[in-house]
Amino acid sequence: MEKSMLPHDHGQSAGEVLGLCPPAADFQKLSQLLRQLDDGTRLKLFWILCHCEECVINLCASCALPG
Repeated sequence: MEKSMLPHDHGQSAGEVLGLCPPAADFQKLSQLLRQLDDGTRLKLFWILCHCEECVINLCASCALPG
């Protein structure tokens, strides 16, 4: 998207940034993934796994899930 196509000129390079934006379909795929994380327990599990490797038994125990 060119800068001249934006409704307002704020003196920034928003047009360049928008030109580098991934296709809308990519955002739809990401949106579907994030919907799957729309639960506190899932987010906690995701956070733990982002910071360390852990076995299923310990993951269940950390989230008070049946093992």
